[in-house]
Amino acid sequence: MMLPSSAAISSATMMLLLLSRASAFTKPTASLHQIRHQSSQQLFASTTTNISFDPSIDVREKATSTLVIGRHSTLKSLIEQQDSYVSLFGFRPHPDILSSMHESISGNQATSSHVIVPTVGPAIPRPPHRLTLCSLRNKVTRHNHPLSLHSMTDLVKSSVKGKGPVRIMVCVEDEYPLGPIAGAISRAFPVFNRKTKSKKADAGEDGDNGEEEEEERMIHVTFLDSKGRVVKNEVEINAAREAAEGVRLACRLTDTHPEELTSTAFAQECHDLFDEDDTVTIEEIVGEELKEKGYGGIYNVGKGATEPPRLVIMTYDPPKDVLTEE
Repeated sequence: MMLPSSAAISSATMMLLLLSRASAFTKPTASLHQIRHQSSQQLFASTTTNISFDPSIDVREKATSTLVIGRHSTLKSLIEQQDSYVSLFGFRPHPDILSSMHESISGNQATSSHVIVPTVGPAIPRPPHRLTLCSLRNKVTRHNHPLSLHSMTDLVKSSVKGKGPVRIMVCVEDEYPLGPIAGAISRAFPVFNRKTKSKKADAGEDGDNGEEEEEERMIHVTFLDSKGRVVKNEVEINAAREAAEGVRLACRLTDTHPEELTSTAFAQECHDLFDEDDTVTIEEIVGEELKEKGYGGIYNVGKGATEPPRLVIMTYDPPKDVLTEE
Protein backbone atom coordinates (compact mmCIF):
# COMPACT_ATOMS: atom_id res chain seq x y z
CA MET A 1 0.00 0.00 0.00
CA MET A 2 1.53 3.27 -1.16
CA LEU A 3 1.04 6.25 1.10
CA PRO A 4 3.13 9.29 0.10
CA SER A 5 0.56 11.15 -2.02
CA SER A 6 -3.14 12.10 -2.02
CA ALA A 7 -3.88 9.73 -4.90
CA ALA A 8 -2.14 6.90 -3.10
CA ILE A 9 -4.05 7.66 0.09
CA SER A 10 -7.36 7.49 -1.82
CA SER A 11 -6.45 4.03 -3.12
CA ALA A 12 -5.26 2.95 0.28
CA THR A 13 -8.52 4.16 1.81
CA MET A 14 -10.50 1.76 -0.35
CA MET A 15 -8.20 -1.15 0.51
CA LEU A 16 -8.44 -0.34 4.22
CA LEU A 17 -12.23 -0.14 3.99
CA LEU A 18 -12.54 -3.52 2.26
CA LEU A 19 -10.21 -5.20 4.71
CA SER A 20 -11.90 -3.69 7.77
CA ARG A 21 -15.33 -4.83 6.59
CA ALA A 22 -14.14 -8.36 5.89
CA SER A 23 -12.61 -8.59 9.34
CA ALA A 24 -15.67 -7.11 11.05
CA PHE A 25 -17.85 -10.06 10.07
CA THR A 26 -15.48 -12.65 11.57
CA LYS A 27 -14.48 -10.98 14.82
CA PRO A 28 -16.10 -8.19 16.86
CA THR A 29 -14.12 -4.94 16.79
CA ALA A 30 -14.54 -1.52 18.33
CA SER A 31 -16.86 0.90 16.54
CA LEU A 32 -14.91 2.76 13.90
CA HIS A 33 -16.29 6.15 14.92
CA GLN A 34 -14.81 5.60 18.39
CA ILE A 35 -11.27 5.65 17.02
CA ARG A 36 -11.58 8.58 14.62
CA HIS A 37 -8.81 11.12 14.28
CA GLN A 38 -8.60 13.51 17.25
CA SER A 39 -5.82 15.99 16.42
CA SER A 40 -6.29 19.76 16.61
CA GLN A 41 -9.85 19.50 17.96
CA GLN A 42 -9.29 22.44 20.29
CA LEU A 43 -9.24 24.77 17.28
CA PHE A 44 -12.51 23.71 15.79
CA ALA A 45 -16.20 23.45 16.56
CA SER A 46 -16.95 19.76 17.08
CA THR A 47 -20.21 17.91 16.51
CA THR A 48 -20.43 14.15 16.90
CA THR A 49 -23.23 12.45 15.01
CA ASN A 50 -24.01 8.96 16.21
CA ILE A 51 -26.06 6.67 13.97
CA SER A 52 -28.03 3.81 15.47
CA PHE A 53 -29.71 0.93 13.63
CA ASP A 54 -30.93 -1.00 16.67
CA PRO A 55 -34.67 -1.68 16.12
CA SER A 56 -35.21 -2.28 19.84
CA ILE A 57 -34.38 1.31 20.76
CA ASP A 58 -37.45 3.51 20.94
CA VAL A 59 -36.61 7.19 20.54
CA ARG A 60 -40.03 8.36 19.47
CA GLU A 61 -40.60 10.43 22.60
CA LYS A 62 -37.14 12.04 22.38
CA ALA A 63 -36.93 12.79 18.67
CA THR A 64 -37.43 16.38 17.55
CA SER A 65 -37.95 15.46 13.90
CA THR A 66 -38.82 12.47 11.74
CA LEU A 67 -37.92 11.69 8.13
CA VAL A 68 -39.88 9.11 6.16
CA ILE A 69 -38.06 8.01 3.01
CA GLY A 70 -39.35 5.82 0.21
CA ARG A 71 -40.54 5.66 -3.33
CA HIS A 72 -43.56 7.84 -4.01
CA SER A 73 -45.88 4.86 -4.44
CA THR A 74 -44.63 3.21 -1.25
CA LEU A 75 -45.13 6.37 0.80
CA LYS A 76 -48.74 6.48 -0.35
CA SER A 77 -49.34 2.96 0.95
CA LEU A 78 -47.75 3.86 4.29
CA ILE A 79 -49.86 7.02 4.69
CA GLU A 80 -53.03 5.01 4.12
CA GLN A 81 -52.26 2.88 7.20
CA GLN A 82 -53.74 5.37 9.64
CA ASP A 83 -54.02 2.81 12.45
CA SER A 84 -50.20 2.58 12.49
CA TYR A 85 -49.50 6.28 12.96
CA VAL A 86 -48.98 6.13 16.71
CA SER A 87 -46.72 3.07 16.58
CA LEU A 88 -44.65 4.65 13.80
CA PHE A 89 -44.43 8.27 14.88
CA GLY A 90 -45.26 8.21 18.60
CA PHE A 91 -48.11 10.63 17.92
CA ARG A 92 -51.03 10.87 15.50
CA PRO A 93 -50.53 13.42 12.71
CA HIS A 94 -53.72 14.31 10.89
CA PRO A 95 -54.16 12.09 7.81
CA ASP A 96 -55.11 15.09 5.69
CA ILE A 97 -51.76 16.71 6.46
CA LEU A 98 -49.82 13.66 5.31
CA SER A 99 -51.99 13.27 2.23
CA SER A 100 -51.45 16.91 1.28
CA MET A 101 -47.69 16.55 1.77
CA HIS A 102 -47.66 13.45 -0.42
CA GLU A 103 -49.66 15.17 -3.16
CA SER A 104 -47.24 18.10 -3.17
CA ILE A 105 -44.28 15.92 -4.12
CA SER A 106 -43.77 14.04 -7.35
CA GLY A 107 -42.88 10.45 -8.09
CA ASN A 108 -40.86 11.54 -11.10
CA GLN A 109 -38.02 13.10 -9.13
CA ALA A 110 -36.40 13.01 -5.70
CA THR A 111 -38.00 15.70 -3.59
CA SER A 112 -39.25 16.35 -0.07
CA SER A 113 -41.98 18.12 1.85
CA HIS A 114 -41.97 19.00 5.53
CA VAL A 115 -44.37 20.44 8.06
CA ILE A 116 -44.32 21.28 11.76
CA VAL A 117 -47.05 19.22 13.38
CA PRO A 118 -48.45 19.17 16.93
CA THR A 119 -47.71 15.94 18.78
CA VAL A 120 -51.27 15.15 19.81
CA GLY A 121 -52.31 11.63 20.69
CA PRO A 122 -51.50 9.10 23.41
CA ALA A 123 -47.85 10.10 23.53
CA ILE A 124 -46.48 12.30 26.29
CA PRO A 125 -47.02 15.96 25.27
CA ARG A 126 -43.88 17.53 23.84
CA PRO A 127 -42.93 20.43 21.55
CA PRO A 128 -44.15 20.49 17.94
CA HIS A 129 -42.44 17.99 15.68
CA ARG A 130 -40.81 18.44 12.28
CA LEU A 131 -42.15 15.73 9.96
CA THR A 132 -40.60 15.29 6.51
CA LEU A 133 -41.62 13.06 3.61
CA CYS A 134 -38.74 12.29 1.26
CA SER A 135 -39.97 10.89 -2.02
CA LEU A 136 -37.69 8.89 -4.32
CA ARG A 137 -38.32 8.20 -7.98
CA ASN A 138 -40.80 5.42 -8.72
CA LYS A 139 -38.73 4.37 -11.73
CA VAL A 140 -34.98 4.63 -12.33
CA THR A 141 -32.66 3.60 -15.13
CA ARG A 142 -31.05 0.18 -15.05
CA HIS A 143 -27.74 1.79 -14.01
CA ASN A 144 -29.11 3.08 -10.69
CA HIS A 145 -30.12 1.45 -7.43
CA PRO A 146 -33.94 1.06 -7.31
CA LEU A 147 -34.05 3.33 -4.27
CA SER A 148 -31.85 6.04 -5.83
CA LEU A 149 -29.15 5.97 -3.16
CA HIS A 150 -27.38 9.15 -4.29
CA SER A 151 -30.67 11.02 -4.14
CA MET A 152 -31.36 9.49 -0.74
CA THR A 153 -28.09 10.90 0.60
CA ASP A 154 -28.91 14.36 -0.75
CA LEU A 155 -32.43 14.32 0.68
CA VAL A 156 -31.26 13.25 4.13
CA LYS A 157 -28.49 15.85 4.17
CA SER A 158 -30.86 18.67 3.23
CA SER A 159 -33.75 17.56 5.45
CA VAL A 160 -32.05 16.95 8.80
CA LYS A 161 -32.21 20.25 10.64
CA GLY A 162 -31.27 21.29 14.16
CA LYS A 163 -29.30 19.42 16.79
CA GLY A 164 -31.91 17.21 18.46
CA PRO A 165 -32.45 13.47 18.00
CA VAL A 166 -33.73 12.54 14.55
CA ARG A 167 -35.64 9.48 13.40
CA ILE A 168 -35.18 8.29 9.84
CA MET A 169 -37.64 5.67 8.62
CA VAL A 170 -36.80 4.02 5.30
CA CYS A 171 -39.33 1.98 3.33
CA VAL A 172 -37.21 -0.84 1.90
CA GLU A 173 -40.11 -2.83 0.40
CA ASP A 174 -38.75 -6.28 1.45
CA GLU A 175 -36.58 -6.51 -1.66
CA TYR A 176 -33.34 -4.67 -1.04
CA PRO A 177 -30.36 -5.39 1.27
CA LEU A 178 -30.01 -2.89 4.08
CA GLY A 179 -26.23 -2.41 3.82
CA PRO A 180 -26.17 -0.12 0.75
CA ILE A 181 -29.09 1.90 2.10
CA ALA A 182 -27.35 2.40 5.45
CA GLY A 183 -24.21 3.45 3.61
CA ALA A 184 -26.15 6.06 1.65
CA ILE A 185 -27.65 7.52 4.83
CA SER A 186 -24.31 7.59 6.65
CA ARG A 187 -22.72 9.64 3.84
CA ALA A 188 -25.01 12.50 4.85
CA PHE A 189 -23.24 12.72 8.25
CA PRO A 190 -19.48 13.03 7.67
CA VAL A 191 -17.17 12.60 10.64
CA PHE A 192 -14.42 14.98 9.55
CA ASN A 193 -15.10 18.61 10.47
CA ARG A 194 -12.85 21.63 10.34
CA LYS A 195 -15.34 24.43 10.83
CA THR A 196 -13.79 27.01 13.12
CA LYS A 197 -15.42 28.09 16.33
CA SER A 198 -17.26 31.36 16.47
CA LYS A 199 -15.37 34.39 17.74
CA LYS A 200 -17.61 34.49 20.82
CA ALA A 201 -16.83 30.88 21.67
CA ASP A 202 -13.14 31.44 21.00
CA ALA A 203 -12.99 34.53 23.23
CA GLY A 204 -15.11 32.93 25.91
CA GLU A 205 -18.31 34.21 27.46
CA ASP A 206 -19.19 34.38 31.13
CA GLY A 207 -15.73 33.20 32.14
CA ASP A 208 -15.82 29.93 30.23
CA ASN A 209 -12.30 30.54 28.81
CA GLY A 210 -13.56 29.79 25.33
CA GLU A 211 -14.01 26.11 26.03
CA GLU A 212 -16.78 24.52 24.00
CA GLU A 213 -18.24 21.15 24.82
CA GLU A 214 -18.56 18.66 22.00
CA GLU A 215 -22.09 18.55 20.69
CA GLU A 216 -23.70 15.18 20.10
CA ARG A 217 -26.53 14.41 17.73
CA MET A 218 -28.37 11.10 17.56
CA ILE A 219 -29.67 9.69 14.28
CA HIS A 220 -31.85 6.63 14.70
CA VAL A 221 -32.58 4.68 11.51
CA THR A 222 -35.52 2.31 11.24
CA PHE A 223 -36.26 0.15 8.21
CA LEU A 224 -39.86 -0.62 7.26
CA ASP A 225 -41.05 -3.50 5.09
CA SER A 226 -43.81 -3.28 2.48
CA LYS A 227 -46.48 -3.57 5.18
CA GLY A 228 -45.04 -0.79 7.31
CA ARG A 229 -43.58 -3.14 9.92
CA VAL A 230 -40.17 -2.55 11.50
CA VAL A 231 -37.46 -4.81 10.08
CA LYS A 232 -35.77 -6.70 12.92
CA ASN A 233 -33.63 -9.22 11.03
CA GLU A 234 -30.42 -9.32 13.06
CA VAL A 235 -28.17 -10.27 10.14
CA GLU A 236 -29.49 -7.45 7.99
CA ILE A 237 -29.28 -4.91 10.82
CA ASN A 238 -25.68 -5.90 11.54
CA ALA A 239 -24.84 -5.57 7.84
CA ALA A 240 -26.37 -2.07 7.86
CA ARG A 241 -24.35 -1.09 10.93
CA GLU A 242 -21.05 -2.36 9.51
CA ALA A 243 -21.65 -0.78 6.10
CA ALA A 244 -22.42 2.60 7.67
CA GLU A 245 -19.31 2.57 9.86
CA GLY A 246 -17.16 1.48 6.93
CA VAL A 247 -18.49 4.26 4.72
CA ARG A 248 -17.98 6.87 7.44
CA LEU A 249 -14.41 5.63 7.93
CA ALA A 250 -13.69 5.91 4.21
CA CYS A 251 -15.25 9.39 4.06
CA ARG A 252 -13.22 10.59 7.05
CA LEU A 253 -9.93 9.33 5.59
CA THR A 254 -10.77 10.89 2.23
CA ASP A 255 -11.85 14.23 3.71
CA THR A 256 -8.98 14.63 6.17
CA HIS A 257 -6.41 17.18 4.99
CA PRO A 258 -3.09 15.74 3.77
CA GLU A 259 -1.13 17.72 6.34
CA GLU A 260 -3.03 15.79 9.03
CA LEU A 261 -3.38 12.39 7.39
CA THR A 262 0.27 11.89 6.55
CA SER A 263 1.73 8.53 5.61
CA THR A 264 2.65 8.01 9.28
CA ALA A 265 -0.84 8.94 10.46
CA PHE A 266 -2.45 6.66 7.91
CA ALA A 267 -0.29 3.75 9.04
CA GLN A 268 -1.39 4.47 12.62
CA GLU A 269 -5.00 4.25 11.46
CA CYS A 270 -4.27 0.72 10.26
CA HIS A 271 -2.79 -0.22 13.62
CA ASP A 272 -5.68 1.34 15.53
CA LEU A 273 -8.10 -0.79 13.57
CA PHE A 274 -6.33 -4.12 13.56
CA ASP A 275 -3.73 -4.40 16.33
CA GLU A 276 -6.25 -6.31 18.46
CA ASP A 277 -7.46 -8.45 15.56
CA ASP A 278 -5.76 -11.83 15.25
CA THR A 279 -6.95 -12.28 11.67
CA VAL A 280 -4.95 -9.32 10.36
CA THR A 281 -1.17 -8.90 10.34
CA ILE A 282 0.57 -5.62 9.49
CA GLU A 283 4.05 -5.12 8.07
CA GLU A 284 5.65 -1.75 7.34
CA ILE A 285 8.58 -0.83 5.11
CA VAL A 286 9.65 2.74 5.86
CA GLY A 287 12.10 5.31 4.51
CA GLU A 288 15.51 4.12 3.35
CA GLU A 289 14.45 0.51 3.74
CA LEU A 290 12.16 0.99 0.73
CA LYS A 291 15.14 1.94 -1.42
CA GLU A 292 17.18 -0.98 -0.13
CA LYS A 293 14.42 -3.46 -0.95
CA GLY A 294 13.87 -2.19 -4.47
CA TYR A 295 10.78 -0.01 -4.00
CA GLY A 296 12.38 2.92 -5.78
CA GLY A 297 9.12 4.37 -7.08
CA ILE A 298 7.54 4.69 -3.65
CA TYR A 299 10.78 5.94 -2.13
CA ASN A 300 11.47 8.64 -4.73
CA VAL A 301 7.90 9.92 -4.84
CA GLY A 302 7.63 10.22 -1.06
CA LYS A 303 11.13 11.21 0.03
CA GLY A 304 10.43 14.95 -0.30
CA ALA A 305 7.53 14.89 2.16
CA THR A 306 7.75 15.86 5.83
CA GLU A 307 6.96 12.26 6.78
CA PRO A 308 8.97 9.33 5.36
CA PRO A 309 7.54 7.27 2.49
CA ARG A 310 5.90 4.11 3.71
CA LEU A 311 4.60 0.81 2.39
CA VAL A 312 1.99 -0.83 4.62
CA ILE A 313 1.20 -4.47 3.92
CA MET A 314 -1.92 -5.83 5.63
CA THR A 315 -2.74 -9.52 5.34
CA TYR A 316 -6.13 -10.93 6.19
CA ASP A 317 -6.16 -14.58 7.27
CA PRO A 318 -9.76 -15.63 7.92
CA PRO A 319 -10.52 -18.37 10.43
CA LYS A 320 -10.69 -21.87 8.97
CA ASP A 321 -14.33 -22.31 9.97
CA VAL A 322 -15.20 -19.28 7.82
CA LEU A 323 -13.43 -20.73 4.81
CA THR A 324 -15.19 -24.10 5.18
CA GLU A 325 -18.71 -22.71 5.63
CA GLU A 326 -21.12 -23.81 2.92
